[in-house]
Amino acid sequence: MIAVWNGAEIARSDDCLIVEGSYYFPLTSIDRDLLRPGPHRSRCPMKGEASYFDLRVDGHSLSHAAWFYANPAAAFVHLENRVAFWRGVQVLEAGEQAHAVDSTAAASAQDPAEQERLYEFLSKIPKTEIHLHLEALVSCESIYRLMRENQVNIDGVESQGDLLRRFQVRTLEQFIDLYINVIQPCLLKAQDFDLILRDARDYLKRNRIYYAEIFWAPTKFMQNGLEYAEMLDVLDAGARRIKSEDNIHIKFLVDLSRSYGPENAGRNLDLVLAHPRDCVIGVGLGGAEENNPARDYEAVFERAREAGLHAVAHAGEAVGPSQVWEAIRTLQVERIGHGTSAVLDERLLDHLAETQLPLEVCPSSNVFTRAYVHELREHPIRNFFERGLNVTVNTDDPTIFGIELSDEYLNLYNHCGFDLNEILVLIRNNLNASFLSDRNKANCWRQVRERVAKLQDRLGFQLTIP
Repeated sequence: MIAVWNGAEIARSDDCLIVEGSYYFPLTSIDRDLLRPGPHRSRCPMKGEASYFDLRVDGHSLSHAAWFYANPAAAFVHLENRVAFWRGVQVLEAGEQAHAVDSTAAASAQDPAEQERLYEFLSKIPKTEIHLHLEALVSCESIYRLMRENQVNIDGVESQGDLLRRFQVRTLEQFIDLYINVIQPCLLKAQDFDLILRDARDYLKRNRIYYAEIFWAPTKFMQNGLEYAEMLDVLDAGARRIKSEDNIHIKFLVDLSRSYGPENAGRNLDLVLAHPRDCVIGVGLGGAEENNPARDYEAVFERAREAGLHAVAHAGEAVGPSQVWEAIRTLQVERIGHGTSAVLDERLLDHLAETQLPLEVCPSSNVFTRAYVHELREHPIRNFFERGLNVTVNTDDPTIFGIELSDEYLNLYNHCGFDLNEILVLIRNNLNASFLSDRNKANCWRQVRERVAKLQDRLGFQLTIP
């Protein structure tokens, strides 16, 4: 037995999951376009049908198994010894007992039509996103193309199917491996970043995101021989093209990166200042928090602020609330990335509520890294919201985590007790926490309100639009 969910035992054979004696065969959000249907069909225990699929990519069978309800909002993905909700992101270790599903989620899982109505509503609302990493928007297909074009050899990757398995990360170590040993080595030319931007555009369009602030970390690519100015030219041209063709506005925050130390961060800032572009609006501080305290970057951030750049920092994602305090007091940031560990410090929560300093919360990412949250219903985002903190919702690394921004909002409805009126407040928080001008924010929200009004009339919701 793998686990128990909602009273049903979940076991695994070589190529499928077994739920209460019924067999469900592979189908995942990533693989969907690569599968061919077979003859067998079986009834799901709650609602809908699951089809048998022979899961082969370039002649190689994929090693994982999964099954879906007809409604993809209620789905399991099995990856070796773990079972996870696709939209809901609860990870179970082998043999672990799942907690009871909350009443809202249970009702939704039993009513696929209602889930589809909710998802249509949430997916079609115009949105902003302010915590995204550029490399984490690249698709498996694009990396495979770059592997071939740039003649890059990656251990264990002989086909797109092999690469797909590397993209299906389930541990923090695999996540780091994918970033460092797969994605980054394939980007060998400045022009390669145009391919990532095309993937970014597709993600933004799917989620009706009309404005995004995206982290770009140039350090590793410069160490690999790329020129900062050449990469920036490609990103600037791509952002202009996307604005012209799709009316989607992209701005970049250059990640100075604490992983390489304060001297490297200072050199990165020098490059930002030497090559000003309208598309670059500020700097961020990502990378490993442990043993890289925010206070070490005080001088760099002071220079950035004096130059008129916006300043944000990851803090409280993997270490305690002291790093959130340091980012606030020492770096004087305008937003906190993640901030999950703030829940451990009552005085910090009071300060965040009083100052309304925005938190760039990334729920599914925090479940994945498992530093402070092991399942979505444990996430402190509801606590933050109820205490009056300025909470925004983001995906962080959507392609790698297999999560969309629209999914994040549906997860909050199903698993964290948010109603649709509250989700509209969260969507507005994202816009207000962005670095758009106040005039642009007002114009954008007016258009969002008009769209929401039409959607709720068509789909039969009765909401108070903020």
